[in-house]
Amino acid sequence: MLAFYDANVVVGRPRIQTLFAPVATPADLRSYLTTTGLAGALVWHWAQNDGHPEVGNALLEPFRGGAADVALCWGILPPGTDEQAGLLERMRAARAGAVRLFPQSHRYLLKRLVWGRLLDELSERRVPVLLSLEVACSYEQAYELLADYPRLTCVLCDTGTWSMDRYTYPLLEHCPNLCLSTDMLSITDGGVEGVVRRFGPGRLVFGTGFPRRYAEAAMLQLAHADIPEADRAAIASGNLQRLLRENAL
Repeated sequence: MLAFYDANVVVGRPRIQTLFAPVATPADLRSYLTTTGLAGALVWHWAQNDGHPEVGNALLEPFRGGAADVALCWGILPPGTDEQAGLLERMRAARAGAVRLFPQSHRYLLKRLVWGRLLDELSERRVPVLLSLEVACSYEQAYELLADYPRLTCVLCDTGTWSMDRYTYPLLEHCPNLCLSTDMLSITDGGVEGVVRRFGPGRLVFGTGFPRRYAEAAMLQLAHADIPEADRAAIASGNLQRLLRENAL
């Protein structure tokens, strides 16, 4: 049976109500994973974007107990304003599996001048950095970041509708550690197959974008994608679990 590990689940209550009921509590997260048949998830909190990342990170911590296989994705800020003292040590203590950046909400640029050595270290330690092209980040900003840090372990989520290959393929071509989440590739006919054919199955991780989108849509699309079974299994869970294991923080 195919095991799915979700790279893109947001918990907590947003300022603006989403289409579905929010995953507001650890019990809600446990119910979501159970009812959809997911083996686990990498989760972030709305407050990391809607408020200060430190507040969101603290609110995220109880969700670790929401299921047996839940990894936490911290929100981080550039080091210039000293708002997250001892960040890497605290991330290590909290066993944070990945980080997210929200440049539009938190008013910073995704450039080396702003991030300096911090993103160099995250790159060297292979800490996954997630960007949502739907939540507080643009393709232009993603390009700026990856131009300065081309070997960053990065996952682009919520990549948009109607064939975003002209945006994503150049990045996949030039950034060897970049992956795409499948959450919106289900909207494009042949989106998964195209990436696998051109770049291999290791450049995709399974994600749903829940509760902004149906989890079942992403699961159904991957389950019926015209790709080898070994590739399907890698995308469904193996690739993301590998990225989390390689985090050497």
